[in-house]
Amino acid sequence: MIKLSDFIVRLRAMTHDEREIEYKDEDWIRYTNDALRFVRRIIFDIYPSMLADMLIDGFLTPPEKIIYLYETPIHILNVRVDGKRLKLINPHSDEWKEHNEPYGWYLLGFDKIRIMPAPKRYAFYEVTGVQDFQPLTKVEEFLPIPSEFEDFVSEYCVMRASVTNEFNMQDEAQFTVYIRQEIENRLKSFLVPGVDVRGYW
Repeated sequence: MIKLSDFIVRLRAMTHDEREIEYKDEDWIRYTNDALRFVRRIIFDIYPSMLADMLIDGFLTPPEKIIYLYETPIHILNVRVDGKRLKLINPHSDEWKEHNEPYGWYLLGFDKIRIMPAPKRYAFYEVTGVQDFQPLTKVEEFLPIPSEFEDFVSEYCVMRASVTNEFNMQDEAQFTVYIRQEIENRLKSFLVPGVDVRGYW
């Protein structure tokens, strides 16, 4: 991963602004955050598990059946109890009643997961998902994205800088379509044929 200060040096070189006449660091930080959101959105659409983190793990003690998420995720990918992946279920469905062990889960609000039925014994749970993007604020921070996606971030930043000076909606739309297609092509190389990579919200 590259430090934001070094990334800004690269962006200045790409825009021939080494003397820092056209753009301030604050401009590049804003463009970089916009670019990271854009690239992450595409990755999320195609391969959400690439952005996944372990959100929380712990133990449920009968008759406990609620998992509390301390930070609200934008996407829940996987809920497991004692190693078994649970099914996302309709909270109004009775399908879980046919099972004696934890079978399914659903969201209560945005920050709680309800397990159905409740475990009958001490059970270990794991929840994986995608956290919301935390914008960069300081040049000492690192870009939170693999190095092979940095070029897409820099290209988007340069495009944003150029349309600030000479705004052209059509050029911007064409350019973002081009970048999206290139990112999609890159992501396809990570996909295992026949595997469904999409998770649940």
